[in-house]
Amino acid sequence: DVNSFRSLSKLISFFGRVNYNYSGKYLLTATLRRDGSSKFGTNHKWGMFPSVSVGWRISDEAFMPKSSAINDLKLRVGYGIVGNQEGIDPYTSIALYGRGDEFFENGQWRNTYKYKQNDNPNLRWEQTASTNIGLDYALFDNRLSGSIDVYDKKTSDLLYVYNVPVPPYIYPTMLANVGDMSNKGIEVVINGAIVRKKDFQYNLTLNFARNKNVVTKLSNDVFQTENIKTGAVNLRGSGNLTSHIIQEGKEVGSFYNWKGNGIDKNGKYIIEDVNRDSVINNSDFTYIGNAIPKLTYGILNSVTYKNFDLSIFLRGVYGNDILNNPSLQYGNTQWLPGSNVLKEALTNGITESPKLSSYYIQKGSFLRLDNATVAYSFSFKNFTGIKRARVFASGQNLFLITKFKGGDPEVNMGGLSPGVLEDTFIPKARTVSFGINLNL
Repeated sequence: DVNSFRSLSKLISFFGRVNYNYSGKYLLTATLRRDGSSKFGTNHKWGMFPSVSVGWRISDEAFMPKSSAINDLKLRVGYGIVGNQEGIDPYTSIALYGRGDEFFENGQWRNTYKYKQNDNPNLRWEQTASTNIGLDYALFDNRLSGSIDVYDKKTSDLLYVYNVPVPPYIYPTMLANVGDMSNKGIEVVINGAIVRKKDFQYNLTLNFARNKNVVTKLSNDVFQTENIKTGAVNLRGSGNLTSHIIQEGKEVGSFYNWKGNGIDKNGKYIIEDVNRDSVINNSDFTYIGNAIPKLTYGILNSVTYKNFDLSIFLRGVYGNDILNNPSLQYGNTQWLPGSNVLKEALTNGITESPKLSSYYIQKGSFLRLDNATVAYSFSFKNFTGIKRARVFASGQNLFLITKFKGGDPEVNMGGLSPGVLEDTFIPKARTVSFGINLNL
């Protein structure tokens, strides 16, 4: 047979931008972008993506009282559309042939060739339209500052491979733009100069973010699917298992499988009979958790005392679930002897082959000390070649607070099946370093 793994795609982009500033109080930025990609169908290779944002510095208006209470107040409103061509390969919009069956003729085996992909001249850009309203502020002689942003993002024409009838189509699957998704959220940043003395300063920065994701559309009149099962779990002897589901009205990151209510006295899984038919099967699958956190946050503390300075940054998430895949795969004595197992396999009392269920869905909230640095600075007046020196000690990943029982609650959150601790992973390292900075 003849085949090749080489591919080629082209992207052409044009854009223009207009910036306008009137008296420092009224600000405007408008952009018009036109992109063309060879990946899409003949009818939709080009996309037009406009954006506009306006700003109003309220604190400079004549009606605002002049005082130290409000130093800066700026309102921002923006709207824009962006296109996405990532995630699909070249040639997905055109008909392709591939090797078919063989037949015997005149003493030789000969190849046949057949369609392995339908053409789709209407394959087009995924688009995300975003509306953002923000407020920047500085108050009380700049002792308190920050920003508040509220956004609404609507993604349309999401790509997915749908099953199609044969005929009229030649091949039974087809990549098409059908799905819609909504993301709404708020982001808050607060900067506080808590102490501002000559020899002592303490600054605190807090940031919070909350996002709500909902799949609003999966089907249309031509391409239809009730749901999409994602997140393949390769559990020995269990066939084609998946951990997540994508369904209209639900969030991406929804875990979907059996609801496990613990282990009985005989070491068997207690699986809930959801549909009450006295039979445990795939019809009893239900929603058993969500990988998307309800809140993400960060806390930065900065302290300066004379020549000493200290910074401490903590980061965390709250309200998410994680599938502990290593516990599912290796927390069981059924594979002994001959395979490695976790220590918990000797204590959890399970006496049957592992079953994917909510028994292995665990809370993933955590607080991590990401970085801490302490330093002392020296100044030199008559030291040849050196004006200043800073000696420091720094540590990364110094401690972690979590109820998660796996190796690390900070798991991959990308794609359509986030929130899974892989059965093969590298834990984050704890690092302590020392050094000196010299200014010559």
